[in-house]
Amino acid sequence: MVDIDGTDSFKGNSMTDDIDKVVIWTGTALPVGAANKVPKDGKFLFLDSLSAPTTATWYIQTSATLSSPNFVEIPDTSGLDQLGYIVLSTTIADYTNGASAVSSSNGNYAEDFKFIANTTEGDSQYPTTDTGVARVNPSTDVIDFVIKRDGSNDLIYHDFGASVVSNTAWRVKFKMHFGTLATSMDWFCGMSTTTGGSNQSQDWIGFRLNSTATDMVWYVSDGEATAPQALTADNSTSETRANDVDRWFVFERLTSTTYQLKIFSDEAETTQVGSTVSGTCASTNDNHRYFKWMNIETNPLGGTTTCTIDDIETNIPVTASYLIAGKRWLSTSEANPRIYLDLTSDREIVATALAIDKTLTTVTSLKIRASTDTTFTDSENIVYVNVSDFTDDTWRFLVNNFIATNRRYLQIYANETGVLALRGFKPRYGLSSDLKILTHRHKTRDISQADSFLDSN
Repeated sequence: MVDIDGTDSFKGNSMTDDIDKVVIWTGTALPVGAANKVPKDGKFLFLDSLSAPTTATWYIQTSATLSSPNFVEIPDTSGLDQLGYIVLSTTIADYTNGASAVSSSNGNYAEDFKFIANTTEGDSQYPTTDTGVARVNPSTDVIDFVIKRDGSNDLIYHDFGASVVSNTAWRVKFKMHFGTLATSMDWFCGMSTTTGGSNQSQDWIGFRLNSTATDMVWYVSDGEATAPQALTADNSTSETRANDVDRWFVFERLTSTTYQLKIFSDEAETTQVGSTVSGTCASTNDNHRYFKWMNIETNPLGGTTTCTIDDIETNIPVTASYLIAGKRWLSTSEANPRIYLDLTSDREIVATALAIDKTLTTVTSLKIRASTDTTFTDSENIVYVNVSDFTDDTWRFLVNNFIATNRRYLQIYANETGVLALRGFKPRYGLSSDLKILTHRHKTRDISQADSFLDSN
């Protein structure tokens, strides 16, 4: 194996041996073993002396300054026939979302906060009236919520959008951890037509916690143009007070006039706490938009209970805009679930970042297609991937098997019947000199078959 460095005249056709792995070098210094080897044109370095390796290695330099080693290795599966994936722990390329997404079916919204990067993003998706009382915590992937009675309207909510929530049937489930319980607690949760607090007029279907010295009492209530804290309970259930417990709440509208609350001590909903609490409401109590968690505004009292809210799941059909917002999009169980982005104009699509929720996905393989219109056919496939190749909830950077020029639409298409759960997908536009090297093939992969290769020679 020959060394080719800055002192040689390197041309692609002078490379006759197989390249066994590729490294994208994101640091600023020459790697160990690369002393006195200067990348030609500040771009590429070919070595066989990195800590006495047994295989050849490419380095692609991404900085003109040399200081300390830091690089990302791409494991290879078979020469350069199918490049391995880069896990996007840091920004490697400049990604841009399309203006809109269209899915094969309206999926269901789910949130475990893993993909909320910072408090700014959290505040956008879950607005709060007091960040010291209720706020998304991107470090622990939960909503931190302090139950207290201080005479203010403390709340946090999620906006499903106008005309999305059904007036006859929906289901919301979430996990809540209660820390050390205060002597007195008064707290609300439910679906509303406004973002107002517990003392403000709204159409409301929800439930309430009102503790006693010995029990946690849960009751349901509803009303139109009324403040939730002024409503009379329909029915209730209770449990003995206990510190540091997890509870899963399942709140459902069953018909236009009935709804119910169930509480469980486990995520699988096998052990119910207390009894099912049923309520009746007017059929005109409708057009809800906001799901809220909020403290009572009145009767200031001392004491606080620190809680967390997590693992929110709904059976409220939502559009693919939730995918664009960085949330999890779940298809229904259907034949070939699929979703596409409109990139707003013709683009040169060179790569795709894709994140899959493997826990909820049941399909096993996907095609990525790039098209000039929204019909999409197998002739427009640019990548074929197996779900098993992905790490759960982790971005993967997929270099195209074929460069797609002048394409406006990018589709993720499942090859069989089942559920597709996506965290998101983003295209890379334009063709950099680095990616021209990476996408060069001496063998062409037949992407209609996962394990089939064709020699271009």
